[in-house]
Amino acid sequence: MEQHLNNHVMGPTGVHNMSAYSDRFKMSDKTTATNYTASGLTALWGMVNIDHLVAVIGIIIAIATFGVNVYFKRKEDRRQEELHAKLMEASPNNECIPK
Repeated sequence: MEQHLNNHVMGPTGVHNMSAYSDRFKMSDKTTATNYTASGLTALWGMVNIDHLVAVIGIIIAIATFGVNVYFKRKEDRRQEELHAKLMEASPNNECIPK
């Protein structure tokens, strides 16, 4: 067993072969990182159930509704300001014309 391990670390000439060791070490790091990533993603997916999904969708819809309301309210305010400015120009005494 010890001879087998030495053959992997030591080259045929008896000199340390660090490239074989470092290649195996790098591969081990990659597999470890992959395993941790897969485990973390599996744990996160396991925490998600239908209640969480519905809650997230509800929050997204609420934020979208708020954004749409703000957008159209600003457009309405601009139209009213433009109308007011035109009415003020058309009025002989710069008074607002009642509706």
